[in-house]
Amino acid sequence: MSELSVGIALSGGTAKSVTHVGVLKALSEAQIPITHVAGCSGGSIVGAPLSGRVLIVDDVITAGTAVREAVNIITSAGAEVAGLVISLDRQEVGRDSRSAVQELEQTLRIPVVSIVKLEDLIDLLEETAEYGEFLEPVVKYRQRYGVKS
Repeated sequence: MSELSVGIALSGGTAKSVTHVGVLKALSEAQIPITHVAGCSGGSIVGAPLSGRVLIVDDVITAGTAVREAVNIITSAGAEVAGLVISLDRQEVGRDSRSAVQELEQTLRIPVVSIVKLEDLIDLLEETAEYGEFLEPVVKYRQRYGVKS
C-alpha cells in the first residue's frame, strides 16, 4: 500500500491564522502527517503544489463563495477535495432556502464538519450570565440571516 498523502488548504486572513495553528497542532498531535500545505486568499492558492486529497479549513462560512473558489482551484490542479472543516457554522441561508453548509455538502458532494454551530453559541449565551449582553445581538443576527426552520 502506498503512503497516505494528506494536503491542507488554509484560507486567508490574519485572524484566521490562530484557527489554522490550532488545527495543524491537533493534526500533528494525532500523528496525521500533512504532506502538502496551501493558503487561499483573494481567489488564489499559494504554497506547495496541490496533489492528492486536500482538506479545506476555514473559520466561518457565509454564502460558500470562497469555498467554491477553493474547490475549483484545487480540482483544476488535479487534486481532490477531501472535505471542509469550519470553526463556526453561522447557519446562514445560502443561495436558496437551504443553509450554506447544506448547499456545499449537496452540490459539491463533500463532507462539511463544523466545530461549533450558531445554535451552540446561542445556547452558551443563554446559559452564561457572564456573556448575556451578547445574546440579543446574536439572536437578531440569526433572525436576519439564519435558515428558517
